[in-house]
Amino acid sequence: MSFVPVGPRPDIIEEVTTVGAASAGAGLFDSLEIPTALVGTSYSTAGIWNFEGAVKAALGADVLMMAEEGHGPFTPMRKYLEGPALADPRPDLVIWEIPVRYLGIESPQ
Repeated sequence: MSFVPVGPRPDIIEEVTTVGAASAGAGLFDSLEIPTALVGTSYSTAGIWNFEGAVKAALGADVLMMAEEGHGPFTPMRKYLEGPALADPRPDLVIWEIPVRYLGIESPQ
């Protein structure tokens, strides 16, 4: 008797990377401005999903990565709001990645 696997087949994920355009570096007295902050979970930090790279490509701008692995979406956001990264320089946009399972709703099938 042989074992018959149950459930869906494993996901096949094609890894994608984003390569930024070369830019002139900031000078010694230039202010560093990153217009977007990305706060979230391991989905944001995991290279296999390339979420940060996709956001950078879509916005055409650099992104301050504030996501953390293993803490859910709320702890990294609390740390970001209470920390110095929000104040100087203040970002124009904050993207908060929250997995659908944290919202208590069914994800579409």
